[in-house]
Parts: sequence; C-alpha cells; structure tokens
Amino acid sequence: MIGVSGQLNMAILQMSAVTIPLVIVVTLVASRFVQMVPDHLVRRSVFLILIAAGTFLIIGSLQPSFG
Repeated sequence: MIGVSGQLNMAILQMSAVTIPLVIVVTLVASRFVQMVPDHLVRRSVFLILIAAGTFLIIGSLQPSFG
C-alpha cells in the first residue's frame, strides 16, 4: 500500500538494501552461538530492548510537532 500511494522513496529503498542483508547475516551468526548464551539472558535482553523501544515510541508521540 505504501508503494501504491507514492510514499516509497529512494531513502527507504536504500535503507532496506542495507538492513535486509544485515539482518540475515546477524541471524545466521546468532544461530551458531545460540547454545552458548543462557536462555534467561536472552529473554532479559529482549525484554529490555522492547521496553526501550516502547519508551522511545511513547516519548516521540508525546512531544509536540514543530513545523
């Protein structure tokens, strides 16, 4: 829907071209070392990342838009 409405610009395509291969590489590397990291550490790390992302989203939505 974004591409049809014209919101898919060159910056988004460039970001995708960089991030998609990066995600694939990180996933492959992490899958090799998954047994070495304790489960509770992974769960705690994911929890903290989700809390941080949610906090930034909330703060960003509460700030008034200037412009």
